[in-house]
This record gives sequence, structure tokens and C-alpha cells, in this order.
Amino acid sequence: MRKKLYIIIACLLVFFIGSMEAHALGLKIEGVPVYNQFPELPAGCESTSLAMLLGWAGLPVDKYDVVNQLPKGDKVSLVDGEWVGANPHEEFVGDPYSDEEGTFGVFEEPILQTIDTFLPDKGINLTGQDFEPLLDIVRSGKPVMAWTTIEQKRTFHSKTWTDDEGNQIEWNRYEHAVVITGINEEDIIVNDPYTGGEEYYDRELFEYNWASMGKRAVTLDVNRSIPTMITDQNNELDAIPIKNEDKVVTTLSNSIGTQGQVILKQEVKSNHLIEELSNFAEENTSIKGLLLEPLHTFGLVMEYVQYLLTNELNSVKQEQIPKQTDLNAE
Repeated sequence: MRKKLYIIIACLLVFFIGSMEAHALGLKIEGVPVYNQFPELPAGCESTSLAMLLGWAGLPVDKYDVVNQLPKGDKVSLVDGEWVGANPHEEFVGDPYSDEEGTFGVFEEPILQTIDTFLPDKGINLTGQDFEPLLDIVRSGKPVMAWTTIEQKRTFHSKTWTDDEGNQIEWNRYEHAVVITGINEEDIIVNDPYTGGEEYYDRELFEYNWASMGKRAVTLDVNRSIPTMITDQNNELDAIPIKNEDKVVTTLSNSIGTQGQVILKQEVKSNHLIEELSNFAEENTSIKGLLLEPLHTFGLVMEYVQYLLTNELNSVKQEQIPKQTDLNAE
């Protein structure tokens, strides 16, 4: 008992240290499929990224299903000496199945409209938010579809045209969309449809390119995954299996959100505190919502302390009660 309390005290100390070091560690969301836009959709990075996001939500859809639902408009062409074409805020500009001149891409509004065809009222527009709150969404267990640049190249203004209503469209080169699935101290982890794989991109460069593309991003109002922590020693994933994870994350988001998370240091983890807390949470359904990833909240620690002290008190009381056999003997 005393050893456990020592561990808890260590954990409370780590609470303050770990909260300052939270951003130095990393995490990754599991269960996000990786799709390649090539060769069928050379201009379909947005559709392919959305297919990955919907796949994480549990929908059996592919990039073709998404692109078929995506609003599409005219490609950019020269008419009477003026460049005219569709508005990326309203529909895809050109043909996602083609990389011919005049095909460009699409922004968040038509993507949200497409989400509604698969998951009504479940799309969340994150466009315009600062980068850190965007990463907090990822930390909470939700992947984020974000606009950036191909291969993290520096963008520049490349085209101006007018839509049917006379709105002027300004386009930046290398427009691209990916799904953010994790972060660490130096990198943003993404599923990139351009490479068809998981990529680690420099965090500062990614933020710069994302901002250059208008700070565009969307996610889903769906709770599916438990992120896993990447340790500060060797970047190995270390996860705790948790039952009823949908209920866990939902309860967590409703109670404490993404704040108050505590990262337990490796030396504390070596004392099996995570296992102790995990077992405790599994046996006490009322506080399951306080458990996320192998990150444990201050509230869970305090609940566990109270649990240990209560058990100790009950044990003392039991020892003070004479056994029935002893009374009979008298």
C-alpha cells in the first residue's frame, strides 16, 4: 500500500513536469487508412484525403465514392481574353481524374458539403484557426484533413481567374490536402495521398505552408480512435488497450476535453502505474472517461488515491471488528 502511495506522489510531481513536456513527446492516431490518389486521381488529393478521414470514421468508402459526390465545375480556360473557371469555394475546379491544364482543386466548403452526403451534420470546419488549437484536435484523438503543399514546397501565387458570378479567384501553386494523424516534437505525421504513405514533415515548415494555403482544415464530429503515445526515448508506440473506446473518448471530451492531460514519464511507467490506473479505470466504469491514451488526467490520479485510501481505511475497520468465531468462543 505504502509503495503504491509513493508511486502516486511521484505521479503528482510528474503532473506538473509532464504538462510542460507534453509537446515534447508525440502521439499518433491509429485506424486511419492510407490511400494513394495515383494513378486514377492525379488531381484528387482532396477526395482521397476525405476518403481516408471517412474511413477512420468507419465508413466503407473509397476515393471514387468521394469524388463522385464532390461538386465539380468548369476548368479554368481563356475566354475572350479573360481567364474564367469554377470557384473552389463552391466546387472542384476542373476534373479530379485529369491533370490537364486548367484543373486546380477545391477548398473546404465543397468538402464539408460532401461530408454531409455521407455523415450529415458531422463535418467540422476548422478553417481560420491557429495551428496549436488544430493540433489540440489531433491530441484529442481526431485526425484532421488539412490543406498544405505538395512535398512541402514553398508556394507562390500562380493564377488568377473569375467565376461565373464575377468573383476573382487567387490560386497558389502546389495546393495539396493531407490527413494529419499525429505529431511529435519536430514533425507533423500525415497520411499523404500524393505519396500513398505515412510521412513525417517538419513541423514549422508544415505550419508555414498550411498558413500560406489559407489555414484550411476540417475534421469530423465522430469519436473513434484512441491516440497512442510516442515515448521520448525511441519513438516507439506504447498503447494501453481500452474497452469501449467510443464511450471513453466521448465521456472524456464531455468532461475534460483536451486540457488537463498528464504525460507520465518513462521512469514512472516502469513502476507499472499505468497498468494500475488502467485496471482501476476498467473496474470503475464511472471514471472510464478520465482515461485517454497512455495519458492520465490529474482527476484519475486523485480518484485512484481516494480509492487506495478508502480501501486502506476499510481494511483497518475490518481488522478492528472481532470475528464471529471469536465471539462464539467467548
